Amino acid sequence: MSVSLLKIAADLQLSLAAAVTVGQTTATLASASDADGVALPSGKYGFTVDGDTSAKEYIVCDLVGTALTNIQNVSRQDAATTGFANYHRFGATVTITDWAILSRMLNNLNGTTGFDAASPLSYDGDVSGLVGNDIPTVNYVLSVVNGGTVSFDQQVLTSQTAGENLTAEDSVYQKASDGAWYKTDADTQATVQDVVQGIALATQTTGGTLQIAISGAVQMTSTVIGTRYYVSSTAGAFVTSAPSAPAFARLVGIGLPSNKLLLCPPSTLAQFSGIAAQPSATNKFLAQADSSDDGTDQSQTTQNATSAVGQADTSGLRVKLAQSFVPTKTTLRGVALYKAANTGTFTGTVTVSIQADTAGSPSGSALSTKTITNALWAAYSVAEFTALFSAEITLTLGSTYWIVVETSTTDTANCINLGTNSAGGYGSGSVKYNNTTDGWVAVSTIDLYFKTLQGVVGKAILADSSGFLPVGTRKASAKVGNLILANSATANVVAHGLGRIPNFVEATCGGGSSGHGSYSAGIYDVANNAYACNGFTYNEGSAGGQESGTSQVVVTQNGTGTGAVSITVSVDENVVIFSADANTRTITYKIF
Repeated sequence: MSVSLLKIAADLQLSLAAAVTVGQTTATLASASDADGVALPSGKYGFTVDGDTSAKEYIVCDLVGTALTNIQNVSRQDAATTGFANYHRFGATVTITDWAILSRMLNNLNGTTGFDAASPLSYDGDVSGLVGNDIPTVNYVLSVVNGGTVSFDQQVLTSQTAGENLTAEDSVYQKASDGAWYKTDADTQATVQDVVQGIALATQTTGGTLQIAISGAVQMTSTVIGTRYYVSSTAGAFVTSAPSAPAFARLVGIGLPSNKLLLCPPSTLAQFSGIAAQPSATNKFLAQADSSDDGTDQSQTTQNATSAVGQADTSGLRVKLAQSFVPTKTTLRGVALYKAANTGTFTGTVTVSIQADTAGSPSGSALSTKTITNALWAAYSVAEFTALFSAEITLTLGSTYWIVVETSTTDTANCINLGTNSAGGYGSGSVKYNNTTDGWVAVSTIDLYFKTLQGVVGKAILADSSGFLPVGTRKASAKVGNLILANSATANVVAHGLGRIPNFVEATCGGGSSGHGSYSAGIYDVANNAYACNGFTYNEGSAGGQESGTSQVVVTQNGTGTGAVSITVSVDENVVIFSADANTRTITYKIF
């Protein structure tokens, strides 16, 4: 940028070293020293040429040594023109007077000419107490912006249009169709959800302009410190409790001291507008236990061989079997393994646990366990089965963990077998067996058939706008079929393959005769050896004749069934067991 302010010197009397013509933009001085013989410093000057003749004119120019360049003449009305306005002879006088200097200073102050960027104006020290239109310093600006305290009261939109008659302090929203502001109403979804919300700062009639506060602390007539204020079912008003459905809850702000209301920016997602344990009518997320399955983390699913578990506790034999893995997810809900045919008659229980690693082997301390009863183990088909733990386990990414399988009995002739891959196949782990004599021994050539399952409990699922869960998202599955239960049959097993306890079982029962007594059905929690739900009790009311038609019962984990069916239903993660009374029964079932 160019220098703006002009240099000055007192009692200066110079002259031209050569004549100049009209329009000439350069000249040379005979000397460039003042009366004391001190040379003028280089810079921009304002000179008067031929001040004692009729050719008198005022110029502004740059001086370096005795050379004048970038000459402009300045008229008596302060109009600048390039070059000399008049002819000047050799020896013409060159002096400094006040006119050119005052002209430039005036132009600096009124903004016609900018100040010199290379020589910025400054105070003689730090300033304080600046207000309004005062000129701040760099230090002052940095003190309140860069690491200092920024004073902020509220954000206000000016020149806004009232879409209807508004009163100061009304709760309002901006309608997208016309950009005007209207009163909110908790009974009307379009006025409280997915809209810009604010507070009217003045009373205004329809079509008039006003200011709308959209954030920060707004001065109100009366608020209570710490109280939450919600949109009311009365248009434009507030309430201190979130309205219940079918109204739409919308938090406006929280009370501050001095009757101010701190506006709370709303979530842009309507599904979060509900309150604890009471979501709004448009809530689009679920967090219900057993509502989703987040899939498999680690796995090895080739099964071309088997390995015994629960052999006699002797050197070289496999009392326990373990597979290590390294998780890439932080939670574990259960594991899937492969049941192969038993050796002999197995009479014990099977326990699956997760253990941390200590020096390359299972630590011996279970993070969680799942015990499978002998009856359930016998009911499992030769296939993949799932062992779900009672709660999710939190894992550390990159650490080694072990799936440990053991049995309550140790008998080489009567033990279980698990599916394996004879070629290994899993790169982040290995297999070890254990007995009391040998401790943990590596089996480097194999890996178990296994999957580590993630997040069955408490995962959020996105539903559609009507609140229904897409089947693909939920990864839901169902088992349907028919079976005939002979008189006094103890069990008929249906391997449902859901990988979890079913949400409910629906069964239709036909056949039987009158007077068969009382029977019950329900969801049986095998892990806890108790009924989670006794669905119903049926008692034939009259003798004579055979029961006709069919009856239906829906048995859920958290409710009761209705209807009549003379069977008992036991449920685990992988099977449903129907037990009959002393009559032949035909069962049509659906397992979800």
